[in-house]
Amino acid sequence: MNLTVRLKTEWWIIAVLVSLLAVVLTLGDALSRLDNAAYDHLLQLDPKKSDGHIALVEIDDDALAQLGRWPWDRGIHARLVARLSAAAPKAIVYDTLFTEPGAPAGDSRLAGAIGRAGNVFLPFFVSAGGLPGGGNRIVDPIPLLRNAAKGTGFTDFLVDADGVMRSAPAPIGSRLHLMDDVHRSIGKGAQMPGSGRLIPFTPGEPWLRIPAASLIAGKVPVQDLHGKFVLVGVTAGGIGPRYSVPGLGTMSGLEINAQFLRGLLADLMIEKAGIAARIGFAVVPVWLLMLLMGPFPRVSPALGLAAATATVLAAAGLLLLLGRIWLPPATAVLALCIAYPIWGWRQLAITQRFMHRELLRLEADSTIFVQRPRKGRQPLPSTISLLTAAITSNRDMKHFVAERLDQLPDATLVTNGEGKILLANASAGNLFGPEQVRSGEPGKGAALLGRFRQAGSQELSAFPTCRSRGRSVSTPLRTMAISSPSALRPSAPSMEASLAGSSSSWM
Repeated sequence: MNLTVRLKTEWWIIAVLVSLLAVVLTLGDALSRLDNAAYDHLLQLDPKKSDGHIALVEIDDDALAQLGRWPWDRGIHARLVARLSAAAPKAIVYDTLFTEPGAPAGDSRLAGAIGRAGNVFLPFFVSAGGLPGGGNRIVDPIPLLRNAAKGTGFTDFLVDADGVMRSAPAPIGSRLHLMDDVHRSIGKGAQMPGSGRLIPFTPGEPWLRIPAASLIAGKVPVQDLHGKFVLVGVTAGGIGPRYSVPGLGTMSGLEINAQFLRGLLADLMIEKAGIAARIGFAVVPVWLLMLLMGPFPRVSPALGLAAATATVLAAAGLLLLLGRIWLPPATAVLALCIAYPIWGWRQLAITQRFMHRELLRLEADSTIFVQRPRKGRQPLPSTISLLTAAITSNRDMKHFVAERLDQLPDATLVTNGEGKILLANASAGNLFGPEQVRSGEPGKGAALLGRFRQAGSQELSAFPTCRSRGRSVSTPLRTMAISSPSALRPSAPSMEASLAGSSSSWM
């Protein structure tokens, strides 16, 4: 197998194997932690968008200190709902469970307040594996409150393997997340939301925050809540749970629900790309890099790797920030970093073996090289030894030819097919001048030959091509010998010039 065929074969093998590796890594989600880290950093570049449609009513430490220990009597919640409904908000969304009955009077008062408001949403509890078959068991609010509420939903979120909460869950059967139910209640989100949604967490606080105790005491103007989506939940230390979110440390469940609702209302939710798009995003850059390093070597391999990696990262960032689509880039970048060194290694290995074989053949030619004993037959040291011997022999041969040329009485020049002077003896230097024969300009030999006329015909000497089977071809080496009395000038018509093409061959 010759060098070109071997390189092409290994190019295909590397391209296919690295592509298969990229597919396996994509299907197995093996680099999810790296992808999550990239996502968290890119998300911080998302422009901050304020949202004046959401307000948070926080049951904080001050509220517990003023209104009593948690859980509160349902009568306190009834007062809170009544104050909120007086402001005519678009929706009152509770992030507090009412799945167990309380005092009958308190439950009745709260149900009445919820019914009069007409826009209160309550959460239900999902017990994982609570059914005999291992399915989820849904625990709704007590019937009195559920019947009075406008809608119900769960408030759980998905936690990734690194413990960070990034995704919004899909519906459980026909039951929606509470924020999806609120979103649908205003005429949006008519289609059933699917899985693979990412919450666009935004730094800062783009919404109004109101302490529950201040609202119940009448210290907050109700007009501040008019037309807003009001979320009510516990943020007090030790009671309200907090979760890690991308790039922003920890947040309470109430704040996470607000971020989710904001993404729904502003149409900023981020969709995870499907498996086909993810596989394509991982495999296509590998083939582009292999094309740059193989059939179309227009740039250096290192520059191609850097450009391909930068393109992958830029595409992932632009799709996230502008297209609201997340294509994980880690697999593509890893595949590029694997393809580049492996292809470089295989090129060097194949080229080294080719050079070793050809140098052995060159060494075996006793008419050029003298056999030399070598120690060891390791491929790379042996190739270096052979190459050193070839260079030394070539240098010796050049010196030998130059010395023999100097012994010729005629001015002699050795040129290549372009007329560039490669060798000149001392007689040529005396005839034309040292500067003329040492010139490395292409066509210099042809120019010197053109100064003479052919003996007998008196025609100007030309730098001819040699003919082979009816075709005109340029020989790689030409020897030009010029005979004349030393007293004559180069322009004298009686001077003789002869040109012979050498039998040397080249690759």
